[in-house]
Amino acid sequence: MKRKPGARRPTLVPRAAPPQQPQAPARPMSFSQRRQVQLAQGAADAAVAEGVPLHQAGRLADAEICYRRALALDAAHPEALHLLGLLAYQLGRADLALPLIEQAIGVAADRPSYHLNHGAVLRALGQPEAAIAAWRQALALRRDYPEAWNNLGVALQALGQLDEATNCFECAVRLAPGYAEAHFNLGVAWQAARRPELAVTSYRAALAIQPAYVAARYNLGNALREGEQFEEAAAAYRAALALDPEHVDAQNNLGVALQALGDRDGAIACFARTIELQPDNPQAHTNLGHLLRDRGRFDEAMQAYRRALALNPDDTVAHSGLIFVLDHHEGATPADRLAERRAWDAQHARPLTAAAAARPHLNTPDPARKLRVGYVSGDFYYHSAAAGFVPVLLGHDRDQIEAVCYATLTKTDAQTARISQGVPLWRDVTALTDAAVAEQIRADGIDILVDLGGHSSSGRLGIFARRPAPIQVTAWGYITGTGLDAVDYLLADPVTVPPEAEHWYSERVAHLPSIVCYEPTTQVPDVVPSPMLDCGYVTFGSFNRATKLSDEALDLWARVVAAVPDARMLLKSPGLDDAENRARILAAFAARGVGSERIDILGQTNRYDHLAAYGQVDIQLDPFPHVGGATTFDGLLQGVPCVTLLGELIQGRLSASFLALLGLDDLIARTPDEYLAIAGRLAHDPARLAAERTTLRERLFASPLADTETYTRSVEALYRRFWHAWCAARSHGVHRPHNHECPALTPDPSPTCGRGETGRWLPSHVCNTGGEG
Repeated sequence: MKRKPGARRPTLVPRAAPPQQPQAPARPMSFSQRRQVQLAQGAADAAVAEGVPLHQAGRLADAEICYRRALALDAAHPEALHLLGLLAYQLGRADLALPLIEQAIGVAADRPSYHLNHGAVLRALGQPEAAIAAWRQALALRRDYPEAWNNLGVALQALGQLDEATNCFECAVRLAPGYAEAHFNLGVAWQAARRPELAVTSYRAALAIQPAYVAARYNLGNALREGEQFEEAAAAYRAALALDPEHVDAQNNLGVALQALGDRDGAIACFARTIELQPDNPQAHTNLGHLLRDRGRFDEAMQAYRRALALNPDDTVAHSGLIFVLDHHEGATPADRLAERRAWDAQHARPLTAAAAARPHLNTPDPARKLRVGYVSGDFYYHSAAAGFVPVLLGHDRDQIEAVCYATLTKTDAQTARISQGVPLWRDVTALTDAAVAEQIRADGIDILVDLGGHSSSGRLGIFARRPAPIQVTAWGYITGTGLDAVDYLLADPVTVPPEAEHWYSERVAHLPSIVCYEPTTQVPDVVPSPMLDCGYVTFGSFNRATKLSDEALDLWARVVAAVPDARMLLKSPGLDDAENRARILAAFAARGVGSERIDILGQTNRYDHLAAYGQVDIQLDPFPHVGGATTFDGLLQGVPCVTLLGELIQGRLSASFLALLGLDDLIARTPDEYLAIAGRLAHDPARLAAERTTLRERLFASPLADTETYTRSVEALYRRFWHAWCAARSHGVHRPHNHECPALTPDPSPTCGRGETGRWLPSHVCNTGGEG
C-alpha cells in the first residue's frame, strides 16, 4: 500500500514582522536649545520638542500632555497631530490614530513619515488596499525609504502578491543593509515562494545583524528543514529554544526534524515537551500520534489523534491519521473503518460538497468527445505508489484523453521531470489551498478527476470535497476508500472487493481486468538462486514497513519459524532502524522460543540494494491485517513467492489478488492455522522454491500486470463509461448519476482462475496501491 502519512507539515506560516515604526522626527534638546526653539518657532514647536524625548523613553502619558499642549496653542500643528496619532496607534487605538494622522497629512502632505504611519494605522484597521496606497505615496515622496519598502512588501505578501513583495524587501535591504527586519521578511517571502535556500541566506543575514532574533532562528530552522538539511534545522531550533525555552513551535518543529533524522526517542520527547508547554496544542498530539503509530503502538496513537481532534475537530490530518491506524489495527472491523471515513466526510467534506452542488458543472455533455482527466497526487516522483499510475499517465491515447497533473509535491526527482514533460498539462499546486486548486480544476474544465492519495500524507481530499469535476474517482494510491460522498468511483477488482464486500465502501466499485500495471524501477538486480540451496535452511522474509508489523502478524511469523528446523527470518524496512521496533520484533519471536540469532533485521538502503536483498530470502511472509502491496510485487519480481492471509477489505486482499493472477492461489490462506501450514509445506519443498525462483519474473512480465498498453486502454474504457453515464444523467436533468443509473462496470472475465471458497476464484483483478510494502 502507500506510505503512511508523514508528520503534519509543522511549519507555522512565518509571521512577517510588524511594520517598523519610524523614530520620532526630533532629538532630545538641551534647555538652551529648547529656549531657542521657543523663541524661533513658537510655543507649539517647543511643546512638541519637549514631548519627543518623553515619547522615546516610553513615557507616553507625559508625551501626550506635551502634544496636546501644542495643539492647544496651534490646533493645526502637523507634527503634534502626527505624533499624537502615532502615540494612539502604539496604545492599540488605531481608530483614534487615523483621524489625527489624516489631519496632519491635510496640513503637511509632503512629509513621507506621515504617509508611512498612515499606512500602518490603515493596515491595523483592516484596510490593506488603503495602506498600500499610503506606503506608495510615502515612496513617491522619498524613493530611498527602506521602512516604506518593507511595510509595502508585508502588505503585498499578505494579499498574495509575492513577486512584488519580494522586490520590495530586496529594495529595503539594498537601501539599508543593516535592516534586520527587512532581511527577515525577505526570508519569509522566499519561503512562501518555495525557495528555502534563498530564505536561509536572508535569515542568516538578519541574524548576523541581530543574533538574538528568535523569530529568525525559528524560521531559519523551518527553511533548513524544507531543504532537508535536518541536522542544521535541529541546531537552529535548539538556538531558538536557548533564547526562548518556551517557544512552543520551535519545540514542536525540533521534534519533526529529529524524526526525519531517525531520532524517534528525541522526537517523542519534543512532542511531549510541546504538550507540556501547551496541552491544547493539537498539532503536537497529531505528531505524537504519527510516531506512536510507526512503532505499532496503535491504541496510544489513536488516543493521541482523538485528543488532537477533540482540540481541533477540523484537523483533517489527525482524522486521516486515525483512519490510517484503523486500517492497520487488527481489532478494527470493516464497520469501524467505514464509520470513521464517513465521520471524516461529515466533519470536513459535506458542507463543502453541499455548497458545490449549487454550482453546476459546465462541461459539454458530448459522449464522444475527447476527455480531460485530472490526476491529483504528491507522489509524482520515484515512489512506489507511482509505479502503479505512471504507465497510465504517460500511456493515454491523446486522441481520446488529455491528462492534466495537479502536483502537491514534497519531493522532486528525475521521475518528476519525466512525468511533467510527458503529460499535456502539468500544474504545480503545492503552495495553493484546496479551495484554490479546486477553482483551478474548474477553470481547466476537467471532466474526470482522479485521487491518487486518499487518506495518506499526500492526499488532498479537501479538493475533492469541493467537487470541482463532474466525475471523481479514487485509484492506485492509498486505495482503501475515501468515505466521501463527493467521490463517485473506486477502482478495485473482484478479488480485492468481491461483491459481498462492496457495501463497506461509499464509492461505486468499478472493476478492471488488472487494477495496476506494474512498472518496476529502471534498474533491477538479476534474480539469484534460492539461498536455501546453498545454506541448507530456509529463510523467511518481510520487507514491509514497520507499521504493518502487527503484534498478531509477528506472533504468527514466530510460530512459522519455530515450526521449521533451522529456519531464519529476515526483516527489512526503513522503520526497522528504530531500536524500539527492533526490540518489539525480537520480543515477539522470543515469546515463541525463537532466539535473536535466527532473526536478521535490516534498515534502509537504496532501491537497488533493497531489491537485491531479496536474494537472501526464500519465502515472503505477508503481514496482516494490512498486507503488502508494492513490497509483494518487489519480492515476486525477484522470484520470491509470498504466503498471505486473506482479509476482508482491500488492504487485506492485495497480495491474494497478485498471487491468483500468477496462478499461486494455493499460497492464499483464510485462517492463521492455514497460513502456518502453507508456509511449512512451502519451506519443505525446495524443488518448488527453485522453480518459482526461475520463473516468477518471467510470468510477472507475461501477465496483464506488465501489458501497459492494454491496461491503459482498459482504464480509458472505464473513464468513457463513467462519462457516458454522466452525459445520460445530464440529458435527464440529473446532476450526478446514482449507482443504479450507471452502466455495468465489470469488463469481460479474465481467463485466469483458481481455487476459491466455493471451489473457484473470481477472475483475478490485481489492485496495487503502491507504498512501502
